[in-house]
Amino acid sequence: EYFISQLFLDNDYYYDFLDRAGRKGITVPICAGIMPVISANQLGTTVSLSGSSIPKAFSDLIAKYGDNADDMRKAGIDYAARQIIDLRQNGVKHIHLYCMNRPRMTAEILESIK
Repeated sequence: EYFISQLFLDNDYYYDFLDRAGRKGITVPICAGIMPVISANQLGTTVSLSGSSIPKAFSDLIAKYGDNADDMRKAGIDYAARQIIDLRQNGVKHIHLYCMNRPRMTAEILESIK
């Protein structure tokens, strides 16, 4: 009935994936998989497990905030919220938020995208 994409940090990869899936005749919704990365350590594990690439904008964010846990958390939440806003502005209707048992973080993201 639908698919959920792997997490991604660069929306252009998702848009390209949708385009290629459509050309192959896939018509079911493909939910965009967004996982807020809120610590520099989490990023290394996440990338190694998923094979996701890290866009320059996100690596700059890690360089700037990676040593401060509170600032990194805020920056990661903001980055995920901006991804979701961009996806919605580009017609994406289905988003899966990988919240990793962090309901407060999820609530903050939802509040910031209203």
